[in-house]
Amino acid sequence: METWRIVAIALTLVIGTLLIMDSVGKIRGDRVRRRTRRLRTGIRGVLLLAASVALVATVLPATAVWALLVGTALIMSVRFVVD
Repeated sequence: METWRIVAIALTLVIGTLLIMDSVGKIRGDRVRRRTRRLRTGIRGVLLLAASVALVATVLPATAVWALLVGTALIMSVRFVVD
């Protein structure tokens, strides 16, 4: 496996984990929501993260991988700066 794929997988995991934790935390902050809502959100996030990591590790070309990482990093930075 190429080195850039390993770096991209690590960055995808870090950014994805932070986004999942942030999403579940926002739902938890809303007292009206039930526990099952948080659980479903966490499971969906983990499944999407697993799918994106699998795509990064196997079939996506370098340009698409880095565009995906830049996009998710931008989303993460906006979410954390705005809140």
